[in-house]
Amino acid sequence: SPDAIQGPVFTLVFQFVIEADGSVSNICALRHPDHPWAQAYIRRIAEMPRFSPGEQDGRPVRCRYTLPLRIHPE
Repeated sequence: SPDAIQGPVFTLVFQFVIEADGSVSNICALRHPDHPWAQAYIRRIAEMPRFSPGEQDGRPVRCRYTLPLRIHPE
């Protein structure tokens, strides 16, 4: 449960583009980009399965996505 978590908690924030075909591109860390885990999470995001792209006028379009990740190191 969240109440049982002890120690520091920090948030890494990533931003990327979901292409019209659902693939991910332009991944970057917005918050704590120099953190040792940032590059590992960027690799994980790049390996994610395809997303459902955004839609405009019934057609798939690129869209920007921001993903905050709360980290609880132990």
